[in-house]
Amino acid sequence: MSICLDVNTECQFNFDILKQQEISPTSCDLDMGGWNGSTNSLVDWIKNKGLKAGQSLSTALANKLFDDLGLTQFLYSPSCNRFDGIYSGAVNGWKAEACPKSADLTLPKIRGTVSCYVPDYCTGIDCCVDVGKIGKSFRIYALLDACNWKLSIGIEKRAFNFTILDYNWGK
Repeated sequence: MSICLDVNTECQFNFDILKQQEISPTSCDLDMGGWNGSTNSLVDWIKNKGLKAGQSLSTALANKLFDDLGLTQFLYSPSCNRFDGIYSGAVNGWKAEACPKSADLTLPKIRGTVSCYVPDYCTGIDCCVDVGKIGKSFRIYALLDACNWKLSIGIEKRAFNFTILDYNWGK
């Protein structure tokens, strides 16, 4: 990651984030319910439900899968929507006009079922990813609050928050 205070000058900080980083468990109970099946194979789980591998899941079966995996508590309801809210009007997968420097940004085209939003402080992305086979959309994000020296990385409700001012880099 690089932190640049002006697009026309060299970046002041350059560093790796989470390179071979072990994330210590939080003080809360991380038991998500676990897998309730006798196998760790998603293909076997799908076959046990009478479907063929690669077949799309109904909403009910997708919800059952999340329940069996103990993930339901970490999912937003309703799911993010790539065509509504902050993602509405994304071009080539991006909606960046909230960022005052958006005219200076060169963002790669995002193909497929992903739409991303760049917030007004310009140092983060918030994306909505549609996963067709399970009929579910997931929010993923990496947000750097440079004023308060905080980094948040997350998938749905599962977030990791770091204070980067006193972070022990490289460990």
